[in-house]
Amino acid sequence: MQKNKKVLITGGLGFIGIHSIEKWQNNNWDITVIDNCSSNAINPDAENIPKDINLHDKDILSCDISDFKDIDLVVHLASPVGPVGVLKHSGKIASMILDDLNWCISLSKQNKCPIIFISTSEIYGYRKEKTYLRENDDKVLHSEFTVRNEYSMGKLLGEIVFCLLYTSPSPRDGLLSRMPSSAWKN
Repeated sequence: MQKNKKVLITGGLGFIGIHSIEKWQNNNWDITVIDNCSSNAINPDAENIPKDINLHDKDILSCDISDFKDIDLVVHLASPVGPVGVLKHSGKIASMILDDLNWCISLSKQNKCPIIFISTSEIYGYRKEKTYLRENDDKVLHSEFTVRNEYSMGKLLGEIVFCLLYTSPSPRDGLLSRMPSSAWKN
């Protein structure tokens, strides 16, 4: 009998996470979620939480890596997001992003499995004129010290750390994805 593959999703109760759970459940994966619910709209006691997941309702760093064995894929979505999620962590955002990412990289290395790290288009920063941005475009920060700049730089540093640590000492399968940041009116 073939065992199901196991995925660990950080930030799994956020918007992208809930849809990720659905994808892996449809492919018969066993799903573990770590989410402290600090900046998402889903309450861990809510009825709309997907069934058959192993939920750890806590901070990533409060979890012991050795408790997560036989993981086949790590999907790192967790991050302070949105005005409420970001503002309350002002001055700590960059270290939160890097510490959580390092935990996920260590878990991935322990389990010898790939990792998907979701970043943000916020790393491109402020542009007076909205244009299509390419990978080799300069990253531009606001001139003031802002929480938005801290978030952007934390994610950019995360991308650098991911590329340096995750591929060292030997290349591994992994994916860094930069999701677009967007806002809209109804």
